[in-house]
Amino acid sequence: MPGIASERCTPCRGDESPAAAEQCEALAASAPGWEVVERSGIRRLERVFRFRDFAEALAFTMRVGGLAEENGHHPALLTEWGRVTASFWTHKISGLHRNDFIMAAKTSLLYEAAGAAAGGARAPRQGGAMTRKHASKAAAAKPAAVEAGVVKTGIDRAAYFRAKVECETGPVELKHDLDRGEVFLLDVRDRESYVGEHIPGAVNIPLEELPSNLSSIPKDKTVVAYCWTITCGLAATAALELAEKGFSVKELVGGIREWKKAGMPVDHK
Repeated sequence: MPGIASERCTPCRGDESPAAAEQCEALAASAPGWEVVERSGIRRLERVFRFRDFAEALAFTMRVGGLAEENGHHPALLTEWGRVTASFWTHKISGLHRNDFIMAAKTSLLYEAAGAAAGGARAPRQGGAMTRKHASKAAAAKPAAVEAGVVKTGIDRAAYFRAKVECETGPVELKHDLDRGEVFLLDVRDRESYVGEHIPGAVNIPLEELPSNLSSIPKDKTVVAYCWTITCGLAATAALELAEKGFSVKELVGGIREWKKAGMPVDHK
C-alpha cells in the first residue's frame, strides 16, 4: 500500500474510459480493506472505518477532508457514531480511475497512523474485522487503571502528552536542532515533490523505498521524518517503521506546509 499511497493524483481529462474490471482487481491489491461496489450503475471504492465514538469519527472525517483538498480529489463521506463510510469514484468518467485507488491507499494510511498515534488503542481494521495480532496489541496498549476520580475516562493523559513531546517536533525546534547538527532529516515524499521543494538538509527516501535503505540512516542521531501536511500519514507511517527497527525518531508536525508557514527556508533542485 505505501507504494501507490506515495503517488500524487493526476488531473482527469474527462475523455478517459473508466478502469475495466481487471484493472480494478489489479489496483485493489494496493488498497486492502476497500471494496469495489456498484451504485446507480457506477463503480466506486468503498470502505467503512470504525471508531470508539462520534468525536473520533468526526475528527477522522475532517482529516480525510483535508487530505482530499490537498490532492484535489474528493470522496463522499458519511459520518455516524463510531464509523465513517468513505466512497471514491471519478465523477468526470462516472467510474473508477487510478486516482481513486491512490486516495483510498492514502486514506488507509491516515487511519493506520491515527491508530498508531493513539498507542494502538484503535487498531487498524481490514474489511471491518480486527485481526488477532491487532487485538493483542490493542489490549497491551490499554492504560492501567488510575486512581478513582483522577481520570474518569481511563485515558492516561500524562502518558499521551509525554509521548507527544517525545515523538513530535515543530518547525522552530527542528530548525534549532538542524543548526546544531543533532538530527537526521528524512523526507519520505515522492522524488518529484522533493525536487520541487524540500527542507534544506533533508535526505529523500520515499516511503516505499524505506525498508531497502535502512543502512543509510544513522542510528546515532534522532531521525525526523516529514511529508506534506498534518493530514498526510506518510511521515507517521515511516516513523512507526523506523521506531520498530530501533531508531530514535520523531515526526515534524504539519510537514513541509507548517515549515513554510513558520517562514522557514526551502531548497529546490
